Amino acid sequence: MLVDLRTAPLATPGEEELLAAAGLTLAHANGTSEEEHRWIERTFDGRWPKEAAAGWNWFAKDRAGSTVGFATYEQRKYRWWWLRGWLDKREVGLFGPMGVDQRLRGKGIGRVLARRALASLRDLGFAQALIPAVGPVEYYERACGARVVERLRRTLFGIRREPV
Repeated sequence: MLVDLRTAPLATPGEEELLAAAGLTLAHANGTSEEEHRWIERTFDGRWPKEAAAGWNWFAKDRAGSTVGFATYEQRKYRWWWLRGWLDKREVGLFGPMGVDQRLRGKGIGRVLARRALASLRDLGFAQALIPAVGPVEYYERACGARVVERLRRTLFGIRREPV
């Protein structure tokens, strides 16, 4: 999916009130602390902890200072095959992975984190953001105006890219 950072909604009206009502604060960091890394590892599958450690992150923290959500951006250490071609585009920044504790989903926390990460990409000078290997397409369409630009299809011979 691709987000046009010049026109996408990158602020969340009522963000401060939303975070206060949930008892959360935001933290911004390059990489992850040991606690953040362990939380991502415990909460989500795959390579997300390593990707977050290699990129910039916005974190949602509860009153105790524990991590309950994150959004990674500009992780370029891991050069997955599905990023081929995109990494050479100077105007395109990378977004993801992103996740929120299951008990906090549906409260707008993910939208706040996603928009903060996308705004950070815009502030770095990118005009667009690629959200690769997306799970919930409809979520990103609503949250930040993302649009599908290619699909990955399984075939008898592996996986291939299909432009949309």
